[in-house]
Amino acid sequence: MDFYIKQGDTLPIFAVQLLDDNGTPIDLTSCTVQLWVEGIEPNPKNMTVYDDAVVTYQFSSEETKNFGTYVAEIRIIYNNGDIITLPTIGSIKIHVYYTVSEVIQ
Repeated sequence: MDFYIKQGDTLPIFAVQLLDDNGTPIDLTSCTVQLWVEGIEPNPKNMTVYDDAVVTYQFSSEETKNFGTYVAEIRIIYNNGDIITLPTIGSIKIHVYYTVSEVIQ
């Protein structure tokens, strides 16, 4: 999965539906869902959980100030202590694209 955002921007919002191996939405009731992005602090980033296992995160302009490609994962922490990191194979790529420097403050 790839996500694209311009340097210094806060939109678009990163959004994904979390599905199991059968394509069924994962039950996120009473779960904590975190986004971890290597190279973009702070980590973890707490995600907002919606119906049908849709989770979102809105980056701050501080988090997108440096352009580049970053590797990310989503961690689900169940209330019984179980943890799963998604995707189970590969990773998410967050692409922060360069913006003309006069725009960035």
